[in-house]
Amino acid sequence: MPDLVLATVSGTVLNARVEQDDRGIVLHSRSGKGRNRDYRQALEIILTRLDAAAIPYEVFLDSRPAQQQPLARRRLSVSETGLVADRFNELVRAMNAGSSSNGASRRVLITAPNVSPRTFAAVVEGRPEDQDGRLSIVQLKLVTPEHVDKAVQYLLDGHDVPNFAPSRDFDLVAPNGSRLAPKKVFGLALQAATGIEARPTHFTAGIGTPCFQILEAAGYPIVRKDEVVPGRGVEAVDPDLAIAEGRPRLVAHLRRERKPALASAKRRAMVEQLGYLRCERCGIVPSAALGPNGDAVIEVHHATIQLAEMASGHVTRLSDLMCLCANCHRIVHRELAG
Repeated sequence: MPDLVLATVSGTVLNARVEQDDRGIVLHSRSGKGRNRDYRQALEIILTRLDAAAIPYEVFLDSRPAQQQPLARRRLSVSETGLVADRFNELVRAMNAGSSSNGASRRVLITAPNVSPRTFAAVVEGRPEDQDGRLSIVQLKLVTPEHVDKAVQYLLDGHDVPNFAPSRDFDLVAPNGSRLAPKKVFGLALQAATGIEARPTHFTAGIGTPCFQILEAAGYPIVRKDEVVPGRGVEAVDPDLAIAEGRPRLVAHLRRERKPALASAKRRAMVEQLGYLRCERCGIVPSAALGPNGDAVIEVHHATIQLAEMASGHVTRLSDLMCLCANCHRIVHRELAG
């Protein structure tokens, strides 16, 4: 069988020989200055991709002297949880037990008895067997807030993700107010988390999807195009916060500009006080009544003046605002309209 090709997310091919045979895959040992010099990176990528695909595996020492022993006696004990870097160190210690070369990177065999050789090879190479298939929820949940942070910064630095088109319906709001395509952000984060080259067909974006839930849980509000629906955030709130609003700007027509930071601060202040968001008119607690995404129905309303009536530079304080559910918000505006 031909050797497998291991490459990083950026496409850099590793100097590491990975051979496929009937038992699984064999990662050849590292020796000298040039032979399989990316051994560690290769093994860590393999373990990361097996984790992402939720494939149980076993690792066996496969050096020439070890091959004289039965396979069962060559099994290397390694946890399938925890940091991959720690598991690599654990494997190296196990493969060198009783040897004077405590840091040698030896030839190992990795097996996955319940997975077909074709699927196993596809996962190890970072190419889903079904190129148009969705990735599992287990794979998607490997994305952490740190992965999302790095993806956001990558896009803010002016880079792009060619695999993903601009967003059509929703935007992710970055800390500086920039709007980014949610699928681009999540695709980048997914690549960093799994080592798989992410494609738009690998996951779905939209309200209630794991993609949006993970992005919002990382602290990034997702809003509809041309709509401001700030997220909750976790920063400390200044109770005397006041922001000038009402500055005219020309979009397709003259309209008033709302400051997203003020609405976001109002929501955070309520969370800090009560531990949850609540409608100040009807009393509903959306997260309790509607589930984990219920807070999306809480909107921030100017209790003292309508946005259209604000003069340029109008100063609004948190005490001038109310948190209302979407239903009450519309009723209040209907009442104000007379």
